[in-house]
Amino acid sequence: MQKRQISAREVLKDVRGGLDDFALMQKYKVTSKGLDSLFQKLVAAGLISQSELDTRSGPLAQTVVLDL
Repeated sequence: MQKRQISAREVLKDVRGGLDDFALMQKYKVTSKGLDSLFQKLVAAGLISQSELDTRSGPLAQTVVLDL
């Protein structure tokens, strides 16, 4: 099975344009695990810094406390 290719340039434009994690997952048809993998590949390639990703706000980047 061939892996899907996603344009790094387009992802970077979307990330820097303010799309949140949910919108990115929908647009690129990836799971949260796939989005994390995509981000890590961008960091490893030196296209974006981890600190730039960390400063983004998105529904999956925020933490919540659940009372169980």
